[in-house]
Amino acid sequence: MQAFRNPEAALAAHAFVKAILFYGGVMFAVGFAFGSLRELAFIPLFGKRAGHWIEFPLMLAATAFIAGIAVRRLHEVSRKKLLQLGVAGTILLLMIESGFALFVLRMPVKDYLSGFDVTQGALFPYGLFFMCLAPLLIHSLRARVS
Repeated sequence: MQAFRNPEAALAAHAFVKAILFYGGVMFAVGFAFGSLRELAFIPLFGKRAGHWIEFPLMLAATAFIAGIAVRRLHEVSRKKLLQLGVAGTILLLMIESGFALFVLRMPVKDYLSGFDVTQGALFPYGLFFMCLAPLLIHSLRARVS
């Protein structure tokens, strides 16, 4: 509570929450768009496995780009804040995605969870791991370049 007595700390906290909402929400929207592209174009043209492998680097690039925008929204940049942004944004994405898949699309839980099975070739868990680390990685890359 004491942090919010300080207007600068309150602004930083507000910016942090907005960055998390931006990162998780936009990543869901981008993932939905690329998932639609994968299902409607890549898989029919190239097959299931190749369709996923074509989509995956596009999602990684989008994740890096969106993470960079989210990091620029922060008032305070530290390793801890960058990891918190990545993890919180990923949790938000999973909450939105799970709710959409299970309650809106009424996908069976078994089918939804199969998308996480790396032994069956699922790439989604690797993308989530990258999403967690992307703000820290992108910030580190920018610091080395400049």
